[in-house]
Amino acid sequence: MPKPKQQSKQDLRTANLLISLLLRFTEIFSIHLDMPNECVRFTFMLRGELAGDEFSRFQKVLADSFAAYGGLTGKNIVIKAELAHFSHLSKITLVTTTKDLSLAEIQLFCGLVCNVFPKTVLRDMENLGQMQSEEIMQQEEIINYLLNQGTKMKKVNLLAFRDAGKVFVYNK
Repeated sequence: MPKPKQQSKQDLRTANLLISLLLRFTEIFSIHLDMPNECVRFTFMLRGELAGDEFSRFQKVLADSFAAYGGLTGKNIVIKAELAHFSHLSKITLVTTTKDLSLAEIQLFCGLVCNVFPKTVLRDMENLGQMQSEEIMQQEEIINYLLNQGTKMKKVNLLAFRDAGKVFVYNK
């Protein structure tokens, strides 16, 4: 009988990073970390069907905010927004590269989604109500540490998502 593949420490760190991100940012629905292509996709779900002009306004705010952030930090961050509709939901996916991903950038785009769509963004209310400010700070420290460790495994292709208050991570 073949042995199951052992998880490396780097694989576990990467999975823990995705779990911490989903626990800290309750508005993120899923994260797809695709290291072979050096990109990461953050998905947000919104109630209702988002109109094209609302999405265009969000794209402008996103571009302006990251241009200002880039001006302050000297980083040139490319972030692409995609929109998809399902029966009574809209899905916004933000795609960026993994090479320079930081907690500040994640906080910025999560904040933008929540500020532009405050009444329609779906959040995991179970985790939102349970997290105290001290726990939020601890999660952010963990995220910072894991992001600074970097993801050296070029073959890692993980999908993390939440369902009914639980976080699931799959190796794609």
